[in-house]
Amino acid sequence: MSGGPEDSIPAGSPGAFLQDDLAIREPEPSFPMEIGPDASEGSPSSSNPDETLFDDEMNTVNPEAALPDEITALKSRATTKKRVTLPKEILDLGNEALREHIRANSRELYGDEAKSKQVDAVAALVHDRHTFVLAGTGFGKTRIAEMYHNLFQPDQKSIVLVLNPLDSLGDNQVNEKKSVGASHKKISAVNLKKGVLDKTMAKQIIAGEFEFVYLSPEALLNNPIFRDIYFDTNFQSRLSLVVVDEAHMVYVWGLVASGESKGLNSHSRHGERGVFRPGYGELAARLMANNGTPLLMMSATCRPIAIRKILESFKLNMDMVEFVRAELTRPEIRILRINMKYSLASSDDLAGLYSSQEQTPDSEIIPTLIYSTTKNLTGQVLEVLNRARESHHGEDDPFSKFARRYHSATGDLDKSDVINDFTNGVFPVVSSTMALGLGQNWKRVRSVIHMGRGDPASICQMLGRCGRDGKPGLAIMFVEPNRKNGKNCVADFTNVKFQNDDDRMDALAITPVCLRIAFSLDNSLGYVPLSVDDPNYKKEAARETEKEFAECFCSNCKPESSQWLINNMKRATIKNFDSLISDLREDIPELNPIRRSCSVQTNKVVWVEESGEKPLEESLEMFSKDLVGYFNRLFESVMKNMATYPPSAYFCIKQARRISKNIGQLTIDNIEELIGGEMLPGQMSMLIKHIELFRSGELFKCVAQQQEEAETRLNLTAERLRLARETEENERIEKQKAIHVAAALKRAETAERVAKNAERKRVAKEAKFVESEKKRAKRDSDMAILQELKAQAQAASELSRSQDAVGPTPSTSGAVNGSIDPSLL
Repeated sequence: MSGGPEDSIPAGSPGAFLQDDLAIREPEPSFPMEIGPDASEGSPSSSNPDETLFDDEMNTVNPEAALPDEITALKSRATTKKRVTLPKEILDLGNEALREHIRANSRELYGDEAKSKQVDAVAALVHDRHTFVLAGTGFGKTRIAEMYHNLFQPDQKSIVLVLNPLDSLGDNQVNEKKSVGASHKKISAVNLKKGVLDKTMAKQIIAGEFEFVYLSPEALLNNPIFRDIYFDTNFQSRLSLVVVDEAHMVYVWGLVASGESKGLNSHSRHGERGVFRPGYGELAARLMANNGTPLLMMSATCRPIAIRKILESFKLNMDMVEFVRAELTRPEIRILRINMKYSLASSDDLAGLYSSQEQTPDSEIIPTLIYSTTKNLTGQVLEVLNRARESHHGEDDPFSKFARRYHSATGDLDKSDVINDFTNGVFPVVSSTMALGLGQNWKRVRSVIHMGRGDPASICQMLGRCGRDGKPGLAIMFVEPNRKNGKNCVADFTNVKFQNDDDRMDALAITPVCLRIAFSLDNSLGYVPLSVDDPNYKKEAARETEKEFAECFCSNCKPESSQWLINNMKRATIKNFDSLISDLREDIPELNPIRRSCSVQTNKVVWVEESGEKPLEESLEMFSKDLVGYFNRLFESVMKNMATYPPSAYFCIKQARRISKNIGQLTIDNIEELIGGEMLPGQMSMLIKHIELFRSGELFKCVAQQQEEAETRLNLTAERLRLARETEENERIEKQKAIHVAAALKRAETAERVAKNAERKRVAKEAKFVESEKKRAKRDSDMAILQELKAQAQAASELSRSQDAVGPTPSTSGAVNGSIDPSLL
């Protein structure tokens, strides 16, 4: 880490693999941002009097087209100033001494003991190793960069660059940097979201005034100002670490860019994980084009295929990366999976979890994040919640003390208000998309609810937002029992261990195994187990037992207890929440009997088709004309020929027909809504008088009876159609089951046939082997006999030569020769 310019990118360091590529191209660098060699590190603009750093030409730069020149320019610049390094006394430490120094430094900063895996990650970074940290939500991954940064001297003004998928995540991290650790140390940080980066900010960043710089992939790739900052000599010399937070998002963007997500329903259900990054593949060239700075990748949900794709994107191989694998399981979170009774679009299943305001005040509601799959559904969730709370139109209140919503299209000021007010305890419930689902470290959250099926990795991220205050958390998944064109039973899965993203989504919704283990295996092996006999499931269960994890109370492990909990969620308050979810039912105060939520009577008028221009049935049409006549007479008596406009300008047949159409449910509010308020003195009393007279007559009774009969016929027709649809659906399901059974039988027959063929081939092969062994033994025996005959012949020949006078001795080998294979002779 020390030496001349040629040593600025050591052989084992992150930038070494670019060295050969950089040596190939040697064009002259041409950058509008140039700081002379005599410039002071503390005043980067001293050599730029004309401020050509940010001229208008920057707006026309295409970063993708200019990328090769940037890398070439980087080679030239990187050798002019050495990258900031740790003090020599730290670099000279041995492994154990280094780890102890990191622990001591962490104790001084945070006031507690660092986790061993955090220390391992920091030690790898000290040795300039790219590091990939795989740890569960709530592990403390953000501390790793802080611990590494804290090893540098303050006067070095080292900079940590953090790539975030969401601006909200950067805002949260910047806010946390205001008070770090037990000493409440303030770390200067900035989130370069839209509208923040300008000339003044660029000079401050280059001068090292910000220790942590957060930015989005768009700012890294497409912002010409930051492009000049990134390739500035002073900035590169100060850059001590590059962090890719939520690294699994690189894999998600890759699915979009490659087109692989088009056929995946699971991908569309989390469309707000981060905007589409078409240039995600260029992240590697930009992030790795530095002066040997190590790269820290962090994620809580990275399957093997995701890790492989991420490393491919960053042009890295396994040997170049130090993997730090910590615990992925969160045993303190109780997971409940509930089959939805109502449609996902209605979100009505949530109404059973909340009681009225009279029973449970807003201040006693459990702090909860409710995740929906689309922006529109976040509004529907608020409507359902406020209906359950008997709060009329509470969903329209932007300053609600109960629940508000958050999604990608929420205004920046509203986003800030929602986050700050929730953090400060102003209201307890947030209805959100996954735009608020990554990285937030809110210790206040005790419960998380996810609506609908979804990608297990994304759901794991969202459920991991709760239980970060050292207390247990509750995670609830509402899932559709059936998904069109999906897999809705275990028999639908032919190969459990090879699941695409849609298969994993469906498997999580139906698996009968422990949900805690299911999430763990999905994170580590990339599939959701569907049987307790799965070898990997057994292995993980044994590991949890060995690690002495707390007993799992998920809805699959404890179905009766979980159902009891769901039935009593309306009684949950901040005070009794711990005893509720820990399966201890004592000391839970009995509230008033839970009554059904009162339906809000809106009394909306049923508008007649064609805006009231179509005549009604005879009796109602006659009454409508009578109302118009009554109003005309009132108008003439009040105005006495002094009116500028005719009576129809104030009350006409259209309004009268609308009143007549709703004659059975009229109140004074209905009438005011229809006619826009009283236009003439005595108008309202006149209308109500004639309406009541009409409703008290026999004619109205006939009309009401006809309407009731029509409604009955309509209900019967609807019921008939519903039964027909149910019958059709049941037939379809039965047919599908029959198809699956037939397919299973066919697979079984095929497997049996294959097994028989294999057995027949095995027997034939074995017989052939036995026959060949017999032939080999016979051949060996014949060779032995042949050798014996040769020896006898040689002895006879020698005997013949010694006894010339004696005649030839008769041969006795004839009988033996007959048993020898002729081919050997």
